[in-house]
Amino acid sequence: MPKTPSTKNYAAVLPLPGPAWAGSLMGISLLSSLLKTHGFPFAADAFFTLACIVAVVIIGGWLIYRSPRFKTEVMPAWAMLSMGLIALGSASTSVLGDNYWEFMFFCWASGTIIGLVAYSLYTSALLRGTAGTPSFTWGLPLVTPMVASTSAAQLHDHYGSTPLLWISFALFLSTLAVAPLVFARVYFYYFSPHGPRIPLMATPTSWIPLGMVGQSTAAAQLIGDAFTSTTTTRIAIIYGFVMGIISIPLGAIAHFLFYKAVVKGATYSPTWWASTFPVGTLSLGAHFLAQSTELALFDYFSLYLLALMLFHVIVSTIAGTIAVTKRIVEKLNLQSSNDSSKFMHIEVSQLNRKNNK
Repeated sequence: MPKTPSTKNYAAVLPLPGPAWAGSLMGISLLSSLLKTHGFPFAADAFFTLACIVAVVIIGGWLIYRSPRFKTEVMPAWAMLSMGLIALGSASTSVLGDNYWEFMFFCWASGTIIGLVAYSLYTSALLRGTAGTPSFTWGLPLVTPMVASTSAAQLHDHYGSTPLLWISFALFLSTLAVAPLVFARVYFYYFSPHGPRIPLMATPTSWIPLGMVGQSTAAAQLIGDAFTSTTTTRIAIIYGFVMGIISIPLGAIAHFLFYKAVVKGATYSPTWWASTFPVGTLSLGAHFLAQSTELALFDYFSLYLLALMLFHVIVSTIAGTIAVTKRIVEKLNLQSSNDSSKFMHIEVSQLNRKNNK
């Protein structure tokens, strides 16, 4: 009787260093920004340093291995790299101060270009029906403009550039026009009465829709404030309240699916990082909503979400370290075994030659 593969084989599904790991860059970068925002500067410095190291490993890894290629079917991975770069740029000004606005602009411009290409290619694939089985990762390229929108609004606030504000608004609408429909399609696919169960390995991706909820709330507050109109500010606040209500059932689903999968021993993969950035965007959105409404309650909620995000980052980091270490050990053992086999083969060949003589 064939053995069922163990769900605790942590080294089972680890891609090469590259964009597939960019969820970690997204999460760690945003975490450093939020830690600084909420008054934890030393922790913010530590995580920002870690984010920079992760960025170097991801970019360097892709330059070495060129995996994945820039193809339509893997645009979700490239979308994560896009958002990771934007988040790193935003973190640089939050953590290190005003001397890094040029770096933030560079990261925003680079990330936005990659993100818009990913958005265009993947939206086209979705419309053609060539994106495969419904998955929450469908939303990654579609949410990218919203992340870029938030940073564009922050750049407008610093530089006072009106075009940046309109770019921010256009990016906001780009996500809002497509992402909600796609996420609704995925929810219906998995949670309709006769729908299939979401695969255990895919359960961490159930956090992704919350990324749109939180990020759009943050972007709406910044854009509403930037237009310096009482009407736009009120619309932004109402939008934030609506998104807050929507986040309750979506958050409950993500909590249930993710923690259940972890308890069951779900195999580690980079998808675990999907539990970090979306939670961080909710924290960011709640913080900006607190500023818009002048209600401290939202900032307390933002702090709670920051703590939850920190927990998810720690869990993902520890599990990832175990997985990567195990993979390295397995490769070293395999290499050692191959070397031993070659050595024994050489000895046997030499012995046979002597006997023949």
